Amino acid sequence: MWKQILFYILLMFIVAITGESDDDEIDMSSLTDEAKKDICNICNKLSLTSILVKPNVRADKIHYYLFPRGSKNYEKIDTSNPKQFNANSFVVVLIHGWSQNRSTLWYELLKNTFMERASQYSVVETNWSKYAKLNYVSSSYSVKAVDGFIGEFIVKLIKDRGVLIKNVLIIGHSIGGQVASFLGKKVFEVLNKKLPKIIAPDPAGPLFNLRPESDRLNPSDAQVVHVIHTNGSVFGFLRVCGTIDFFPNGGSHQNGCLEIILTNVQNLTSAVFCAHHRSWEYLIEGLTLEKKFKSRKCSSYVDYGTTKITCTDEYASLGVLNLTSTRKYYLNTNSKSPFSK
Repeated sequence: MWKQILFYILLMFIVAITGESDDDEIDMSSLTDEAKKDICNICNKLSLTSILVKPNVRADKIHYYLFPRGSKNYEKIDTSNPKQFNANSFVVVLIHGWSQNRSTLWYELLKNTFMERASQYSVVETNWSKYAKLNYVSSSYSVKAVDGFIGEFIVKLIKDRGVLIKNVLIIGHSIGGQVASFLGKKVFEVLNKKLPKIIAPDPAGPLFNLRPESDRLNPSDAQVVHVIHTNGSVFGFLRVCGTIDFFPNGGSHQNGCLEIILTNVQNLTSAVFCAHHRSWEYLIEGLTLEKKFKSRKCSSYVDYGTTKITCTDEYASLGVLNLTSTRKYYLNTNSKSPFSK
């Protein structure tokens, strides 16, 4: 298991250097000497500490951009005086993942989805790219500190600006899902109140799989922890970690994405990212069409679609925001958009 995690970390170093591309081919010649050294440290020494850079995380290096209700233009938020917020604000906070920044595609698409959905939403795009762009080991190490500052910002909105905690929604993809976890813990620690909801499209698995619940995303981080598993055991977290967990196509491989074949390195980049990114693609489509992505409550994907007693006649849709259902839900999807069957 540990060697498998290290293998995927190795893949992430390669992807980080070569960038996300539609081209399946990885140009190994573009790797820097430093990156090659990092990879060798993993392969030959199986050592994480040899590549760990412990960043000095600073609040002024984490930025927030607000799209106010009904506006297509953003305002950069002064965290010392976030005057744009008040008791009537319904705030959706987006938290990106490793190697991403606020220009990541899913930010734009999800922001537009909320802005078009209803007039009461204000969307905050967080940008912690200074630490997200580090190698994966160092970036994951910085999660707690990054969360501490984002958590302080959320607490300030609630305590100083009168934003109602019931009107705060956190959405974090990949490592952003793990940041959301610690954010929820921070808010509860300070306010003794839980956030109403965290949505985590495919929360990060590598270096979080073996952590105790107190040190990763878990069902107690908010009143509702809504998880969409699409790339479990690769970039994502496959086990249950929410109050309600959706497992499209079983939660690991997604229809329409390339099968991951460990002996075919050239196809790994696009295959891994395809399934990982499907989580936010499903969420966006589900938010647009709430009654889609009908999912069945079952104990396992093997039992899904059968008449076994481990499955019930309880159903839920993964794009519904006010879900109160719990446990594991399974569904199948189409191989391309529209994904909902």
